[in-house]
Amino acid sequence: MLAYLNAALAAGTNDAQAVIRRMKEQPIDDALFGPVVVRADGRAIHNMYIFKVKEPKASKGKWDLLDNVGVPSGPDAFRPIDQGGCSMVEQAKGN
Repeated sequence: MLAYLNAALAAGTNDAQAVIRRMKEQPIDDALFGPVVVRADGRAIHNMYIFKVKEPKASKGKWDLLDNVGVPSGPDAFRPIDQGGCSMVEQAKGN
């Protein structure tokens, strides 16, 4: 939501299409996911995290519940744009 509001501020309007165009033009630095890119199909691409729940005996405290077992990069974590079948991609090529 913060990325949308920042894009609206940068675009100088609250027109949804203009704001979305702005989001696709500028990278987003999200506090949770890090760098995010909005593709032509509207999908936000970012790194994903794979966690495994710890066994109780492996936990060292109340909130020590997960082990990070991998971080697939954004392009590896999401379906490629050419396999999505999204009509927005075709529209973006025409613009």
